[in-house]
Amino acid sequence: MQEAHGSAADSDIDTRRIVDTARSGSTPSGWFVWPLRRDQVRKMALGWAAASLLGFVLFVPVVLATIPSNFQKSSTLAVFTVLLIVIPGALAFGGLGLVIADLVRLARADQYLLIMTPDDYVKVEPGRTTRVPMRCVSFVTLKGVKRPDEPERLRPGPQVQLSRVVMGDPFRRPRGQPSLAFLDSCNDREVVVSQDNAFDELPVLEHVLLGYAKGE
Repeated sequence: MQEAHGSAADSDIDTRRIVDTARSGSTPSGWFVWPLRRDQVRKMALGWAAASLLGFVLFVPVVLATIPSNFQKSSTLAVFTVLLIVIPGALAFGGLGLVIADLVRLARADQYLLIMTPDDYVKVEPGRTTRVPMRCVSFVTLKGVKRPDEPERLRPGPQVQLSRVVMGDPFRRPRGQPSLAFLDSCNDREVVVSQDNAFDELPVLEHVLLGYAKGE
């Protein structure tokens, strides 16, 4: 599946050209190319595995100690018991789901690519490629991330190693799920760039995207 602008044939050709150039290892000046960072995804998977294990350590004893006895007494106790079970259960099964999702991404790591050029935003995922002209990128929004006091100055160039911006402990996120997104003003739809650091730290991606969207 491919999302792009302009005539379908021309868009397909332009998008393939951009992706092929990005994968060639010889990119024009001003291009940023981010493959999936396997080490970062692996680290997130380990973190969620630990959280899931903690959830199961709490979940199983609570279930064994409260079911069915607590549901045979009073409705108030039953409601309290449900809440007591849901919290560690969400951590256990939710964390497990995120571990599986990260492992799937690791298995398909070569199929992911994030590209930003002065003219285009392109994101390649398994079975899906999204391309948006930079002139259509508006309302860039970064959520759930602590901003650095003094962002590093970034200079576009091929194979640039960007300075990392520390986001802090992933289990102490400031305001909900982290995300970087923007509005595709040509199609009036939201485009999610990333919800984690799999490509790079979100403030770094935001800095580059904002610069190119403003024509800098």
